[in-house]
Amino acid sequence: MNCYKACFQCSGKYSELLPSDLESDEAIVEDSVSQGLRDLPTVALVSKVEVHFVPRYNLYNIGITIRYHERVRELLDVEDVDPILESLVSKTLLQFCLQISYVDCFDC
Repeated sequence: MNCYKACFQCSGKYSELLPSDLESDEAIVEDSVSQGLRDLPTVALVSKVEVHFVPRYNLYNIGITIRYHERVRELLDVEDVDPILESLVSKTLLQFCLQISYVDCFDC
């Protein structure tokens, strides 16, 4: 299994996530991303979701780790699966946040 990790930031001002219930936020994000992964032609699973709220900046940091089978590259006929996964995750997060930004995972 290969691993893909991405981190995003989302303004609390335009978000449906709840800073008072981050565990539920994580579960909702994980479920939504998992549903999106079903469109891939092989096994891909969300292995970890972290949602942190930074009150000082009214900002959410969202980290997502996905494990996927090596054959995804072959079946999709691409060398790099990461842009496909990033697009899928980004589209999913737009359900909860009006605007998201891809950030370096060390910020999560």
